Amino acid sequence: MKENNAGILLGPTFFERCFPDASEILFPPFPSQVFGSLLKIGYILFTFLAGVRVDLNLVRRSGKRIVILAFLIFVFPYLMSQNLDIKFDPKVPMGPPAIGARLNNADLYFGAFTTSQFVDASAILMQLKISNSRIGHITLATTLLSDLTRYVYHNIVAATLNRLLFASSVRVGILFFIHLMLYTGFILIVVRRAIFWFIRTTPEGKPIRDIYMISIIAVVLVLSLIGDGLGMDLLLGPLVVGLIIPAGSPLAITITSKFETIVLGLLVPLLSTYCATKFDLWEFFAHFDDALNFQISLIGYWIKVLATFIFLLALKINLKEAVTLALLLNSKGPRYRKKCIQYTSNDAKLEILVCANKQEDALSTIRLLELSNPSKESPMTIYGLCLDELLGSDTPYIINHQLGQRKSASRGSRSQPIIDIFKYFMLEHQKVAQVEVFTAVSPLKSMHEDICWQAFDKTCSFIVLPFHQKWNSKGKIVSNSNELRNLNINVLERAPCSVGILIDRSRSQGISSIFAPSATYRVVALFIGGQDDREALAYALRMAGSRKVLLTVLCFITPDDTNTGNTWEDMLDHEALRKLKQEMSMIHSNINYIEETVRDGSDTASIVRSAQENYDLILVGRRHDSQPEAVSGLSQWTEFPELGAIGDQLATSEIATSISVLVVQQQILKASHSSILN
Repeated sequence: MKENNAGILLGPTFFERCFPDASEILFPPFPSQVFGSLLKIGYILFTFLAGVRVDLNLVRRSGKRIVILAFLIFVFPYLMSQNLDIKFDPKVPMGPPAIGARLNNADLYFGAFTTSQFVDASAILMQLKISNSRIGHITLATTLLSDLTRYVYHNIVAATLNRLLFASSVRVGILFFIHLMLYTGFILIVVRRAIFWFIRTTPEGKPIRDIYMISIIAVVLVLSLIGDGLGMDLLLGPLVVGLIIPAGSPLAITITSKFETIVLGLLVPLLSTYCATKFDLWEFFAHFDDALNFQISLIGYWIKVLATFIFLLALKINLKEAVTLALLLNSKGPRYRKKCIQYTSNDAKLEILVCANKQEDALSTIRLLELSNPSKESPMTIYGLCLDELLGSDTPYIINHQLGQRKSASRGSRSQPIIDIFKYFMLEHQKVAQVEVFTAVSPLKSMHEDICWQAFDKTCSFIVLPFHQKWNSKGKIVSNSNELRNLNINVLERAPCSVGILIDRSRSQGISSIFAPSATYRVVALFIGGQDDREALAYALRMAGSRKVLLTVLCFITPDDTNTGNTWEDMLDHEALRKLKQEMSMIHSNINYIEETVRDGSDTASIVRSAQENYDLILVGRRHDSQPEAVSGLSQWTEFPELGAIGDQLATSEIATSISVLVVQQQILKASHSSILN
């Protein structure tokens, strides 16, 4: 928008009227070949980078509704454009050449106004910083499918038929089709294999060689030139090559970091500014009544917005999201949706980021995930993140272990045991759980940025962090890392979703015992009140769907709580308990609900200590805002404020049982950096 405004001011609207000679020198009516080529290269590379940024898994996971929506968005403007000729005034005398030129201009205007292009949508989403939201994913998947359909239609179906039916020789159409197949085959076979070879031959953690990047950019420009020469869209080749490069791979990251600045910072603004200099605002308003093509296109645009809105409602997308999606390519972005388990239905896919610093951390998180009920009715996507501290002055980086890169001897030996544990979980749940493993190599003091970014990029609802203390089989502390504790605190403050700190005291008997069919686990959720306890309860209810889990919900109430139900938090607490009791009566028979009346924190601590010997896992919220009386006095003696009053009681070294504890914090939308320690 800034570039367009600058171009309008520098064009005939203002600058040319005041300084005509200077304007003609700066922006001549016909640009030089060098300048024109530079503008084209900028547009080509911008399209290529937009393709590089896209994760094709979005399209694979989009579902039938998005495919139908993409097809309708492609077809509807095309059907409207077929009736443009009836819009012309029959009183205006026009010969066949004038009518043909008018129709061509109308098609150009109409296509520019009514086509939802992937490149434009991607740019707007990046500017609004909502590419990773649900609305962003739907928009990218829809416009990408619509663009691919349009490219196939215009470059294969329509172009081939036109040459076969209207060319002077059928031979022209056949040759065009052969050239098109060779062009597409070269990209999908030769270029694709070369790209994946570049990735495989690059050791994990090592930068991509410059010759690889230069080769890819050269191929992109040559493919664009060849496609234009063959009569196809010059952007088709760059877009397909960009889509071939795996999103998040070292090659994609390196290309984006190397070329994003010059493309988005120089070439694209230059193109936008130059195009805007050709627009004369005074001339436009002076002849607005004669601007028939613009008026038709403007009406068609709003018809398309309304039609898209109706399509979305027909596809059973809720009203707010339908309005947002219908208007997104214009201006607005979506409202922010909380990323947490409470607002994720039990039959929806749950995406969790689990972090492991040591092999013991991976084992404890796998045990937790096994209790989380991975099944066809409750699928899961697990992102395992190995935390590898970077020593020295090397540059931090993230390794994607799904790309088949050559193993690095220095890093592979450290992370491999953790990777093997996550892969074992994937093998045990092949059809119901998807697992991807990464390694974050960075200093511990800044590793929270990698964790938060991964959670945001993967749209996770929950992050699992290991507690900074470890115990041996006799209950003695054998590891105590202040750096890891500070890491947990930083993640709690900045996480884009809910967070759980896992305190593991279990006596592991090997990974195979975790997946034993006869194994049963006794889980208790402590419910005092507040958003964190509601999040812990929601996670516990998801676990209750597993036959291995026997769930107990221990609800603490205070006798003098006369204002119950008067606040919004109280209403939400009551709704969470109502849902629990409803599921107990209708679905689950493995849930037990117990109420305990407490006067203060000492009563609560006493009940918690007596309960710890009867269960394998305790889930508890970090904060308890609804009933502060139930934890009064406990916060004065906390050793680890990041665990909250109850979590700190369960992390004390005096506990000798083999119980595990998950301290849950629901996503904080607004928080100061001092909120955790205060």
